[in-house]
Amino acid sequence: MVEIERDQRRGSPRARISLPVVLSNFDHADPDVGGEVFASVRGESIDISEGGCRVLIDGRFPTTCDPTVMLHLSPTEDLLALAAVLEEQPRPEGRYEYRLVFIDPDDDHRERLAKVVASAA
Repeated sequence: MVEIERDQRRGSPRARISLPVVLSNFDHADPDVGGEVFASVRGESIDISEGGCRVLIDGRFPTTCDPTVMLHLSPTEDLLALAAVLEEQPRPEGRYEYRLVFIDPDDDHRERLAKVVASAA
């Protein structure tokens, strides 16, 4: 068996930081629940960069939509961003890990996230 090393090519630094996070679905009803029910699941971040984050959440997010991510950056500051799911991994304890990339972040998103990453270093 040959071991292959994968290079991580990131456009911005990533910091391991745990912040409260909520993934919500405001565009489409959750097909797993039926009707007009919209999904919202809570958890915490594993790591964050200007371009995305990894999160660990308490339940599975619907696979048919892009999540709106709310990161609680501080007790007085939240960041809302639309994201795309790059990877979903079920965890043994019943939680789910998601690797997310922010889609068309506002200009101030990158600046605010860069400050959070720099403060965690």
